[in-house]
Amino acid sequence: MVNAAIGEGRAACPSCAAKIPPAEYLRHIASAFPLPEAARGETVERRLMACASCEALREQVLCAHCGCFVQFRSRIPGALCPHPAGNRWDSIMKRKTNGYTTGN
Repeated sequence: MVNAAIGEGRAACPSCAAKIPPAEYLRHIASAFPLPEAARGETVERRLMACASCEALREQVLCAHCGCFVQFRSRIPGALCPHPAGNRWDSIMKRKTNGYTTGN
């Protein structure tokens, strides 16, 4: 049943060759789990914005640096972005605090 939701023609995971689910599917699954207090509100959306602008995002769902599904990792309160150049989530949060909403 999961394969039907994932659909044919999707890219395969570089590590295990499994089909990578679409972002909408993962958002739906992630939304079924309650958000911890520290990852509520705009925090998750800001983290996903940082991921969306990252060159390491694959198929809009998979982080090439750690292999996680960003729709899930972004919901973990203490999680950090694994980008080798530094935590992109932290930098986008600082830009938002300083009056900017997006950027690299």
